[in-house]
Amino acid sequence: MRHFPIENDYHLPRQARDKKNTERLKHERRLFCRANSLARLANIDGSSSADDRWWYTLLATDVNNESLVSEMLFPVPPKNLSFVVSTFGEACADGAAASSCLKPMTATTPLGVATDPCPGGKGGCRNWKVYGVAPVLSGGWAIVGEQSKYVTMSPQRIVAAHASELAKQSDESDALAESELQGGGAGLSFIIIGAEGEKVAITVLAPAAAAAAAGSDETDSMERRLAAAMAGKVVLVETTLGASGKADVSCATGACKVSAAAL
Repeated sequence: MRHFPIENDYHLPRQARDKKNTERLKHERRLFCRANSLARLANIDGSSSADDRWWYTLLATDVNNESLVSEMLFPVPPKNLSFVVSTFGEACADGAAASSCLKPMTATTPLGVATDPCPGGKGGCRNWKVYGVAPVLSGGWAIVGEQSKYVTMSPQRIVAAHASELAKQSDESDALAESELQGGGAGLSFIIIGAEGEKVAITVLAPAAAAAAAGSDETDSMERRLAAAMAGKVVLVETTLGASGKADVSCATGACKVSAAAL
């Protein structure tokens, strides 16, 4: 999800330019790994630090009333982290209540998973459902993603607007830090990428205003975040990408603003 801008550096001496190019190649390899599901993990067992944030895609086939909790995900998220879950084919409507189309999931709040039986009760088919799992961020915000796609969150569609210095190191985990999505420490800030003229719709969950305000300081506990999120509403961010193939998105106080990114 991170994005590393490339500048024109022909004014630099060749040695300095070669050094910068080497760093660029490291960054490009990181992005290439993300796009091919080869994300780097901090720990071989998939465990995460308290600051790590991952988005997940779950595929269920022929499942009959199973329960999943967050510690079953991989990479394994922090135990106290909360998630909201969307179902492919059941897109959230703009302005809808979060609870109308999203379900909570935590280490103690299981997600019920079940697939429908074959049409007419006949056999010979394989039933499936795809779920998108998004972490609840500071204040109760969440990027649900592009609900028209099986993979709602992809590094080929959404990148962070504020890549941290630690994130730029080639040997670091590809997990996201919340600060990389927050402009000024509140709300959300991210970049949509794609082809010129492409129409894109990204679903964002805006927390209930009162709950978000109450959780804007050190009282921003994970429980408060989830409560603010599930009491919030859906904001559908729609844009047509310009010549740059990018659009900057900033969200605050229950609304999101889109502006064209420079070439």
